[in-house]
Formats: sequence, C-alpha cells, structure tokens
Amino acid sequence: HLDVVLKSIPKLIPLFPKIKMVITGHGSATAALQALVQELKIAEHVLFTGFIPTENLALYYKAADVFTIMSTADSQSIAVMQAFATGIPAIGANSRGLPDYIQPDCGFIVEPGDVLTLTKRIQELLQNEPLRQKMGHAGTLFVETMSPEKIADEWERIYLRACKRI
Repeated sequence: HLDVVLKSIPKLIPLFPKIKMVITGHGSATAALQALVQELKIAEHVLFTGFIPTENLALYYKAADVFTIMSTADSQSIAVMQAFATGIPAIGANSRGLPDYIQPDCGFIVEPGDVLTLTKRIQELLQNEPLRQKMGHAGTLFVETMSPEKIADEWERIYLRACKRI
C-alpha cells in the first residue's frame, strides 16, 4: 500500500519542500506506483531505486528520517526491524503483526488507508527531532530483543517451564 504513503507527499511538500520518498525494491505494483507519482505531480520528490543489495540497505535507512509501512499483509516485518536497527522511527498500518512490532515508544500506528493521519504523523516526526531521536533510540533497543540469541534464550525458558510441568 505504498500508494497511501505517496498520497501523503503532496500534503507534506508545502511544509517540507525538499521532502524525498525513497522506494526500494521492485514488484508488480511498480508501474502503477510510477503512474500515481506522475498523476500526483510529485516525481521530483520520489525516488524508485529498484533492487538494493542487502549489504547496502543500511545506508538507505540511515539516510532516512522516518520509515513508513502501510502494508496490511505483513505479519513479521523485517523492514521495520531493519529501520529500528539503524535508529529510524516507524509509522505502520494497524494491521496483522505491525502493531506488535511498532511499539508506541518506537513509532506510530495508523489505520490502513488513512492518508490524513499518516500525513500528520510524518509531519510530527519531521518537525520534532527530539521525538524522532527518542523513538529511533527506543526502536534500536527493541530490535535488540529480537536477536537470535535473545529469541533462543526465550525459547529455552519456555521449554524449561514446560519440562517442569511434565
């Protein structure tokens, strides 16, 4: 649902004339999204990068101020974890697993398709650097709880508790 994010850009341009949305990767929706960019007359504010090698992704995240994901299909978003790992706050759709990962201290949750609220939340983060930094730091701490070692420790605790009940 990148179209939802794209529709927020024209509303943000008057406040942030240099705003740039970067869309990495490629897929079946690329042509339709490029057409929407033309329709909205925001081509100078949107960059389609195509495929980015994994080893270069962190550079794109670090260049960002805000990460948005309006997907209603993500159950576990590796992209959100990658954004958090680089200290970027996230705004995501209130759908599936995203509310479990985008905790209130790490970013914002908005209703799917709600361009107005998404725009307000992006604006809030872009205008409030201390909040952006605070949420980015909280995201970094949160993603550390998802390390393979932490997950293995948690599964071991669950397993040991189950064994004690037998």
